[in-house]
Amino acid sequence: MDPLPTTEDIQFRSAANYCLPACLWQAENCQIQLTGIPYLVCTAATGSGKTLTFWLPMLYQKGTTFIIVPLKNLGEQMAIAIENHEYRVVIIGPELIIDPCFWALWKQQSFCDGVDRIIIDEFHCIDDWGGCRGEGFHPEFIELR
Repeated sequence: MDPLPTTEDIQFRSAANYCLPACLWQAENCQIQLTGIPYLVCTAATGSGKTLTFWLPMLYQKGTTFIIVPLKNLGEQMAIAIENHEYRVVIIGPELIIDPCFWALWKQQSFCDGVDRIIIDEFHCIDDWGGCRGEGFHPEFIELR
């Protein structure tokens, strides 16, 4: 495993690649993700730059990142391209990530080996939008628990 980049290196690469220097907390979040820990919870206020923490690790890793967002279906036609690892980042809604086509992908070790991380944006939506019995705006969020 490569040594972890310094927070200064992360901030420099962020500015060079995204024209936006990462704040210290964003760079530290990136370092934690790069250690490969299985779970990380990042809580930040709306508009504080939480989304940049999703993108920073991609400056150092080559796999695919899935970002699950509370949007309605973004198109099932993406499944084939995703299976072939044609994308570095895939932004999908919860109803697609739990679709049987995707469950089949998760059962393939070669597919899973190419996935660096799965991010649930707006994580509070699991309870808020999933509803306590799965009858909410996005009942699919209940399946992500």
